Amino acid sequence: MGGVTSQASALQDFLRGGIDRLWDRGWPVLQTAVAVGLAWYLSSVIFGHEQPVFASIAALISLGVSVGRQWKRALQVILGVGSGIALASFLVLVVGAGPLQMVLVVGLALVSAVFLGAEPLLMSQVGISAITAVGVEAPSGGLFSPERLLDALVGACVAVIINVLFPVDPERRIERSARPIFDELAATLEETAVALENVDSERAESALVRARRTDD
Repeated sequence: MGGVTSQASALQDFLRGGIDRLWDRGWPVLQTAVAVGLAWYLSSVIFGHEQPVFASIAALISLGVSVGRQWKRALQVILGVGSGIALASFLVLVVGAGPLQMVLVVGLALVSAVFLGAEPLLMSQVGISAITAVGVEAPSGGLFSPERLLDALVGACVAVIINVLFPVDPERRIERSARPIFDELAATLEETAVALENVDSERAESALVRARRTDD
């Protein structure tokens, strides 16, 4: 019977934690989902691209499910997509496409990003762009694929605009995340005070166990 009760309590804690996380991050998630769809729609309407995948990818990475630095992320996406596709397209024209060429193209693209001091986000974009240029859309008549860069530009701009018009309040998120910890610490201190006042070793042990649980 005790095992069933323990499992039910664990399930309740899991569900409560999931609901709290959704409440805390629901707005950024909604922002990101709307940005991805809007970027796809605008790129297809403005430029007539049938599958503007990079517009959605750029919006997703630029906005992210986090707070701050969206302007910088958007610029990194544009630079990463452009440089990755340009370099990969040139190398594909020279050495062709295939597994070994994929290793060479992506490797050289990442080496160039590291040499230029790129941050991890820009490195990821360079690598993704290179893979796309080799495996999805090998160039046939030129060194550059403007569609991908235009899509990335649309996606990044959509992300920045959504972030500016509907910003996430970082102070409120931090306060909401920290409040349960402070409440639990206050309750633990109160229990400790009662245990000391009454010289209650069992209650003191309970307070210690409760305090250790806050580590999680």
